[in-house]
Amino acid sequence: MAIPGKVDIISEELNRYNLDLVALQETRWPNVGKESTHHHQIYYSGNTEGVYQHGVAIAVKNSINSAVTAFEAVNERICTMRLKGAFKNITIVCIYAPTEESDDDQKDYFYETLECVLSKIPTYDVKLIIGDANAKIGKEQIWKSTAGENSLHDDSNDNGTRLLTLA
Repeated sequence: MAIPGKVDIISEELNRYNLDLVALQETRWPNVGKESTHHHQIYYSGNTEGVYQHGVAIAVKNSINSAVTAFEAVNERICTMRLKGAFKNITIVCIYAPTEESDDDQKDYFYETLECVLSKIPTYDVKLIIGDANAKIGKEQIWKSTAGENSLHDDSNDNGTRLLTLA
């Protein structure tokens, strides 16, 4: 399905549930851009080599789109959006991490890039990381202060450990 057809479907679903802002993963849209619908603006970051894989996007309801001050398409797995808040600005980082089965080089590159992106966010911004980390967070004692006690999984997987280390 072409991007415009997908955008309309996504926008109608978001409108049906009255969602103001949504982070999307695995969009599989190539390149970088912004699509407009009657209800939303969808900012996206895809593979710049024309490959239809990965991809992240942030959909914003038109009524709050004026609060968007910046969008950065980092790569096909990370994008950021900065919003003007009443008291503080908000930076949303949309992520789509490599799967658990991916090789360590891909995971290392993803988390190094994510750390670099996070380090560039202004100190006083509220920072939200939203997305698919492909991670299982366990109940290990070492992570209790970071993740708390309530987890679905007993043990963290490699991606979970990487995510917790980042936090």
